[in-house]
Amino acid sequence: MSAMMLMASLIALRWIDTSSLLLAAFVIIGVNCELLLATSAIVITGVYREHHRPPALLATDSFYSFAGFAAVPVAGWVIAQSMHWTNVYLIAFVATLLLGAIASSTEYPSKSDSSDDSSEQSLRWPIAVYLVGSALFVYIVSFVWIYAWAPVYASSELGVSADVAGILIGRFSLGLFIG
Repeated sequence: MSAMMLMASLIALRWIDTSSLLLAAFVIIGVNCELLLATSAIVITGVYREHHRPPALLATDSFYSFAGFAAVPVAGWVIAQSMHWTNVYLIAFVATLLLGAIASSTEYPSKSDSSDDSSEQSLRWPIAVYLVGSALFVYIVSFVWIYAWAPVYASSELGVSADVAGILIGRFSLGLFIG
């Protein structure tokens, strides 16, 4: 359902002509992207045994960084070619379709741990979980600010074109990917 809402919002961008609807579409896109990311983490946590989970979760983070490395320069190039800005989101739409097709045709193994302890004690999270969640929130918000600020700064203060500003963000993401 989340993927369908994401794709509908991506398509709707082409015809939105008011800022309030545009804001609503971006909120829907952001929330659904995060829901899909959380879903993949839940699947990884449920399918892989404890010692295989960290590499699998690290792989999802690496692919996120690689997508930033690959997609941001493409987006800058699309805008630099004077194409309509929503074409950038059409690329995301095609990627969502492709990933949806792959996920739909994948056979997932059964859950590796079959412990069924649903007691009240097992449902309580320690304070460390909340601290890590807060730290991850700050970490992700910092990326949003860097992605929003750096291209504008590079264009206005350094005088570079939109595609070069996109390459700047792509290199930032490449650094994240490499580690």
